Amino acid sequence: MSQRQSLSDRYCPKETTEDDKIHKSVTQASLARKGAFPLEKPILRVLIVEGHEPMRQYIATKLRGKLQLRIVAEVAGGVDAVQKAEELRSDLIVMDVGLPRLDGIEATRRIQRVHPKSKILFMTENCSPDVAEEALRGRGLGYVLKSNAEEDLLPAVDAVLRSKRFITRGLAGTLPRSRRSHRIGRVLRPEGNAKI
Repeated sequence: MSQRQSLSDRYCPKETTEDDKIHKSVTQASLARKGAFPLEKPILRVLIVEGHEPMRQYIATKLRGKLQLRIVAEVAGGVDAVQKAEELRSDLIVMDVGLPRLDGIEATRRIQRVHPKSKILFMTENCSPDVAEEALRGRGLGYVLKSNAEEDLLPAVDAVLRSKRFITRGLAGTLPRSRRSHRIGRVLRPEGNAKI
């Protein structure tokens, strides 16, 4: 009889409970992280450029929680950022402004020449509206203050990956109207293909 039950259990569908659905979802997510089967969304390659090691680790930890992101490198300087961006062809680059030897804004300009498909999100301590405007003019799509990282980093990453601009809370109202959001800490409204 136990043979029949096991064959019956194997070949006859049984009713799926809510717990079964949750378990299946969690199992699929853990298998996807291990590369056991392809995800519906492609894996996006991320380069982190941050001179301060604890902040670099913080960013990496926050981004590792997103299934579709894979951190391919972490570097501390602008020169290394340009070299790694060209070598690794990153989809997203999280970049500090204040970097040794080559600042983040100039590194972004150089990266855009060698790999223009990379999307740049600035994450910095520099709260100057002039620096933020220059960073966005230099082809960055987002600008997040490190002091707002807990709330703004992941929404900014989502926005930038969708080719939308994101300006951190506290700076949105200080930039010229063409570069700011009407809602602080939110995705900017699309304004056509005008260059910034």
